[in-house]
Amino acid sequence: MAEQQVPTWLEPIWEQWRVAYREGRLPHAVLVTGPSGIGKRWLVEAFVRGVQCHSPTAQGLPCNECPSCKQYVSYRQLERKSHPDIDWLTITRYSIGIGDIRDQIIQRLTLKANYGRMRLLVIEPAERMTRAASNALLKSLEEPPPDTMLFLISHQPGRLLATIRSRCQRYALPEPSPEQSRAWLADFMTPEQAEGALNAGGGMPMRALKMQQDGQVDFRNEFEQGLRDVLEGKQSESAFASAWNVTPAQSKGKARSGSEEPQEEISMDLRLVWLIDRAVAEARKKVDEKDSVQNVQAILNVYQKLLEIRARESSIPAPQLNLEAACLALTGASRGAS
Repeated sequence: MAEQQVPTWLEPIWEQWRVAYREGRLPHAVLVTGPSGIGKRWLVEAFVRGVQCHSPTAQGLPCNECPSCKQYVSYRQLERKSHPDIDWLTITRYSIGIGDIRDQIIQRLTLKANYGRMRLLVIEPAERMTRAASNALLKSLEEPPPDTMLFLISHQPGRLLATIRSRCQRYALPEPSPEQSRAWLADFMTPEQAEGALNAGGGMPMRALKMQQDGQVDFRNEFEQGLRDVLEGKQSESAFASAWNVTPAQSKGKARSGSEEPQEEISMDLRLVWLIDRAVAEARKKVDEKDSVQNVQAILNVYQKLLEIRARESSIPAPQLNLEAACLALTGASRGAS
């Protein structure tokens, strides 16, 4: 972890966790929520590494030099058991099944810590647990073993069982201000690059950095070009929705960067955010051009409809249908439909 400083917008929660750790009153299960790219994974990964670190920094961050730090590679490679006391269950397929929970979480909860500190386990994204997997996890949440802590990272906590949510202490990460995001990204890129990356990443700094590093910022331009083709009648809404429903970021990102590291998926939520951004831009354009009140109201109605589509996708994922519905709403407004 190159950046040895806690981002400013995460400092309040970081300090809460550090005080709770020093005073021996950490909760046995934590649910960390917030938009994709806000820093949920960074926060959890830094904390679990800092707890296990033999010589943490003054902020409690890992030193990167002690035996514990050197054993930890990354959350991506914990399936290879790079660290004996940190288990990170993350998968690329749509659901986390009961077998995943039993083999990678429940069985490991009973093991003693090798470094004499704690066993720390992470499930990400937790909302992908099936009902059977969630029910299997419940007993461990109700009767947690000593010296263990379980983190559930979720972009869409509403999809978790209520019984799971009620047994975890929840931390909703605050969104950074644009100024905080730009200041944090200044350590990694130029101001111009930061603006482009933040636009592509929906204003989320961690996602902006990842997209810049993976060569994915151009995705925003590709998406915008496809959307322009739809609005100009050069491509159907269904064709656009189909293309952006199934296109994984990792395949395009890998082809551009030549990296062997699997690339992050550009979430469906982010694609819907881009559509919402387009509606906002269209509304501003109509206001600036002193368009009719009827046409301004039409695009504002589209904006509201897009927010509803985004909320629906969050609770009941249907990417193809929701992308197509969003495109139809935008094209309807652009052609004067109210």
